[in-house]
Amino acid sequence: MSQYDRMRQIALYLLCWGEAAQVRFVPECLCFIFKCADDYYRSLECQSRVDPVPEGLYLRSVIKPLYQFIRDQGYEVVDCEFARCEKDHDTIIGYDDVNQLFWYAEGIARIVLTNKTRLVDLAPAQRFMRFDRIDWNRAFFKTYYKKCSFGHLLVNFNRIWVIHVAMWWFYTAYNSPIIYNALGGAVATTIMICATLAEFSYISTTWNNTSHLTRRLLFLFITLALTARLTVYIAIAETNSPGRHPPLCRIADSTHVQQPSCGQVTEVPCEPDIYCEAYLEEVLPRKELPD
Repeated sequence: MSQYDRMRQIALYLLCWGEAAQVRFVPECLCFIFKCADDYYRSLECQSRVDPVPEGLYLRSVIKPLYQFIRDQGYEVVDCEFARCEKDHDTIIGYDDVNQLFWYAEGIARIVLTNKTRLVDLAPAQRFMRFDRIDWNRAFFKTYYKKCSFGHLLVNFNRIWVIHVAMWWFYTAYNSPIIYNALGGAVATTIMICATLAEFSYISTTWNNTSHLTRRLLFLFITLALTARLTVYIAIAETNSPGRHPPLCRIADSTHVQQPSCGQVTEVPCEPDIYCEAYLEEVLPRKELPD
């Protein structure tokens, strides 16, 4: 692409954006409009025109139908004036739903003209001049259903939870002999799995919506197996092996509180666990006290 074509496309997009009114809030739709306008501009039909297109064609044929559709979702005529409709969010096709139509090829294929001809069946150079015949009421549908719950704290801030909980785990494990550092990755992966499972409840259960979540969930389970398998092997398999010292033994204090039958509370030394003592002798070197 030449520098001239780059500048021409930037100028064309700014022209489309500048007169887009409320369509500016649906950038995916605006990008589709720009694509159709650019295809028409580069076509032989446009380049061979002698007279310019009628004034106001873009506003009248492209923006106005979309603006009216978005307006009718939230407003109704009462006493010759527009008043906001008292509707729930799940019955209104909003900006998110309009945007999502242009995410997939299946959504763009839903755009049909008043004569039931699909817009994608027309030549790319002819689509822009047919925008005034598009039946937007048949194209858009409800895709995003808002649900208010505390699950959004997990879905929307999952990375924040990973940063805090995983780092807390690593710092705690460094100072605690009963917590394994290696499980920090498994903790972070578990948080992401919980966030992905919670996200399933906020989207419609169609393959187009859940396919990427399913692939992500499969990848997370594989990651969890890779990050936790060694710890599970050490904690379970090695513990059950004969002649092995339990690697996850609990290090007891040197004293414990004993309450005799008379009711008096005394502090007496406890006998250390022979397994833990043997394990510590293997792992921790004894320090000689200075004279």
